[in-house]
Amino acid sequence: MKKILFLALSLILLFGCMKLKTAEDCNNLKDEDILEQTAWGENVVSTDSSVITKAKVTCWHTAALGYAAKRDPDSAADSCEEIKQASIHPSDSDTLNREYVMCIDAVANRMREPSLCEKIDEAEFEFEKKRCIEHATPPQSVCSGTAFALLALASSLFLIKSRKK
Repeated sequence: MKKILFLALSLILLFGCMKLKTAEDCNNLKDEDILEQTAWGENVVSTDSSVITKAKVTCWHTAALGYAAKRDPDSAADSCEEIKQASIHPSDSDTLNREYVMCIDAVANRMREPSLCEKIDEAEFEFEKKRCIEHATPPQSVCSGTAFALLALASSLFLIKSRKK
């Protein structure tokens, strides 16, 4: 009993200390901090801006999933929207739009909320929007009558087989 109580208290403590990324964390992310974290102790001489863009996209995507875990669809969608602004280079817009679509898909799937998929532009991402809706749509529940019928069939077969002996 003591082991179970200790395990339960440990799990409660562990989950109580879990900190999910928020929009504030991503807004406070500075380019210098990103470069410092990716340098691995080396002097950064020339690092292209893609490292910074990737770090910002990852932060916003993680924040969106954190909001989805908290069941806050508006903040999750807003975090995904910030992905589009993660780079100052116009040439990155196609990549950022694709990352945005993947973020919306992940959030909608996590929350089982197909209405979030409506934020995806159908003209540009028709297949991705359909896939998002398919991922986010909760599976149909199996009728309890079907389960009862299968159980009754199995028990009747068992009874017939036991009577033949």
